[in-house]
Amino acid sequence: MIWDTLRRVAGRRPSARTRFVNAALLTASIISLTAILSLRLYAALALPAVHTPWDDDTYRAAAASAETAQSSAVTTYNLMLPHFGLVIDGRLNGYIDWLAVALKVHRMLGIGTRETTFQILNTVMLFLQAAVLFGFARWSLRDRTLALTVAFLFIAAPMVFGTSRWVHTENLVFLAGLSLSGLAAWLLESRSQAGRQIRWSHLGWVAAAAWGIGLCAKAREYAAPSFIVLFFIVEVVLLLRKRWLEAIVLDLVTGAFIVPWAPALVEALKVTLSKGGASQYFHSLTEWFPHVAFYTIGPALTVLLLSLGAIVIYQRSRTLARLVIRSTPVQLVRAELSGVRPLFWGHLFLLVFYFAFLVWSRNRVTRPAVPIMLAGLGLILIGIRTLPYLRAWLLRTPARLIALALIVLSWSVLAYQLVFAFDGGKLYAHHGFRLEYFNYPLRLRQLKDASDSYICVDLCIYDKR
Repeated sequence: MIWDTLRRVAGRRPSARTRFVNAALLTASIISLTAILSLRLYAALALPAVHTPWDDDTYRAAAASAETAQSSAVTTYNLMLPHFGLVIDGRLNGYIDWLAVALKVHRMLGIGTRETTFQILNTVMLFLQAAVLFGFARWSLRDRTLALTVAFLFIAAPMVFGTSRWVHTENLVFLAGLSLSGLAAWLLESRSQAGRQIRWSHLGWVAAAAWGIGLCAKAREYAAPSFIVLFFIVEVVLLLRKRWLEAIVLDLVTGAFIVPWAPALVEALKVTLSKGGASQYFHSLTEWFPHVAFYTIGPALTVLLLSLGAIVIYQRSRTLARLVIRSTPVQLVRAELSGVRPLFWGHLFLLVFYFAFLVWSRNRVTRPAVPIMLAGLGLILIGIRTLPYLRAWLLRTPARLIALALIVLSWSVLAYQLVFAFDGGKLYAHHGFRLEYFNYPLRLRQLKDASDSYICVDLCIYDKR
């Protein structure tokens, strides 16, 4: 009945109010996304970068060392193809390959400083995140305006925009997480135009997707569960659907990345688990959740993830319950293995897994919010793709008004965090043993010398609040 009502509504000519809301949302989403990406480019070229003696300083040094020791061919090979030596400072880190290539380009062009080169690379990665998410969301929602809105809300998240000013592996984790979900969905939904007669061109696209999935494996060790689960689901489903050649191509291409990745992952996990007892990073859930909701994910994206996530899970559960009642076990399995539905359940498993680990672990910084964000976003977009009536409701005026409200909320929080927080940046500092704040103001003070940083060891501005 709901579907019939929506279909009748869709067949009517939009009212003046509907056309106005659609135009307002499209204009707001385009201007917002353009403005925040332009702001990031301005920050890269004209503003001080966040600099601490921690990970970001280590990665700067590692990239400079790799760029000096390697030829341009080797540096490019390491970025594009599988190789050993992925562990940097005890962490699985393909981000260094990107930094080293950026330094090679900087050396060839001789333009700007090394720090500007790093910041421009991060800007490029932020642009790529926006492009990948826009394509993923448009595939899911089949609507350009809503896809632009989702892309903006993600890019405007404090963790996403703020981290892009650091030399941090999370810049790659965000890009890899979005790409992994999107490529896995494309592989399962793609069909050869020739049916069982697979064309070489189609296998070429499968190989390209498998290569992209392989690149995603190098992001960071805490993102490894997503790679393992989604790769396993795609491989099994391809085999069950008797898409043998595509499964073989996926194995050969992605398997080449797994060979050096697996031992590197084990090495990195040993280091990570050894840090699990560091009591200075212990935080209660009552402290962690509100902090992350405002300073990491941001209120707008948090509302989007919680509301749409709950709706999608509820609707998919109802659909599954009806299938259980009306179908035989064989029909049920076939239905849930069709299309991209297996990836929905895979993302739901990842979401539960990451939350369970968060509850179990007392070592709670803000970084565990990253895979939760990515798994939740993938679950929503893939879930909406499997629920046409939900997608139809999202195209209606009430949903677009909510989207407009989320854009306003996002800008409100972002404006406070970038312009007003910590007296506009004059008092900004980063405490080593507190939950990280990703509201990095635009007007950070200039550092005095190489030994200076935005670190407070004893009394910190965060502790006054």
